[in-house]
Amino acid sequence: VLEASRVLAQTLIKNENEIESKVNIAFRKIVSRKPTSGELRILMDYFNEQRARLDKMKDNSDKLLNVGEYKQENAAAESEAAALMETILMTYNLDQADVK
Repeated sequence: VLEASRVLAQTLIKNENEIESKVNIAFRKIVSRKPTSGELRILMDYFNEQRARLDKMKDNSDKLLNVGEYKQENAAAESEAAALMETILMTYNLDQADVK
């Protein structure tokens, strides 16, 4: 799940502009439905908390993103990719997540 979260986060960073859109797409891919406004707010709050934490500790972003064998995307904004990865991991941990 860690590697899948990293790959999805880096793909969304590369292909989408708005962070809310990235979080929304990730949720839809994992849970197979659109998030409610309350769910989206919780996910965005969590993303913002993680981004602030990771902005302060750059080494943690590198360590978090350095998982798995699938090729790494060169993410200019490593703290954004790492925070999005953390948010995606949280989404995978929902009871509703459809993990196969």
